[in-house]
Amino acid sequence: MAVPITLPNPELTAAGRAYREQLVREGGSIVVKKTKAGTLCRRFRPWLAGLSPKARGRVADLIFSAFTSCRSLKETAKDLKTIRGGCEGTAYRIARREIRRLQHERDFLQFRERGIRQGIWRIDLEEGVHTGRSGKLFAIDDPIWTELDLEGCICWCEPVVTDL
Repeated sequence: MAVPITLPNPELTAAGRAYREQLVREGGSIVVKKTKAGTLCRRFRPWLAGLSPKARGRVADLIFSAFTSCRSLKETAKDLKTIRGGCEGTAYRIARREIRRLQHERDFLQFRERGIRQGIWRIDLEEGVHTGRSGKLFAIDDPIWTELDLEGCICWCEPVVTDL
């Protein structure tokens, strides 16, 4: 039996508020990087550093509105490019990364709230960075899920729901 996943307003969550504040105050967000040794680390990337706090707020509002309304990445990237400048490809990658990050936070929060303990690693294409993990079962609290936030990752977690 599938558990319906709702879309809570990220502004109402502590993580959503902290994310928005960091964008506006510090001009960037945390990204996940893989080191040469293969370990994962979270680093702050100041991708809005050259913008005023008002423009940073507009970017934060754009990211949140795209997340809550399921707006296309292409439209979001176009608007992000208008505010931030730069090229379309960069704006698209930033919009994709930031929206997916919010989606993962929302999904895993809801999984934990609903008592879901395991997830199946899924990938949208037949080939990719994480092809070897496709279809494998992992605990929801396993740190392996952090890799979903790597740049270019197209994977997702399918929750394992058991009838009680």
